[in-house]
Amino acid sequence: WFVGGEADQVVLDVTDVASPALDGIAFVPGTEYLVAVADGQVQTCGVSAVAEPVLQQLYEQWFAG
Repeated sequence: WFVGGEADQVVLDVTDVASPALDGIAFVPGTEYLVAVADGQVQTCGVSAVAEPVLQQLYEQWFAG
C-alpha cells in the first residue's frame, strides 16, 4: 500500500467487465501489481500495471510522505 489500506491481498471483481485485462494486462494469480484506484474504480492508462521498478519509482514519487 502506498496510501491507505492494510490488507495483504485485494480482490478485484471483473465479472461485469467485457475483458478482464486492463490496458493489455491480464491479472495473473501470484503476480504482483501496482493498482491505482479512485472512487472504487481501477485507473488504467499506464498507472496500473505489473509491479516493475520504473512504475514502483513513480508510485514512490507520487505517494511520498
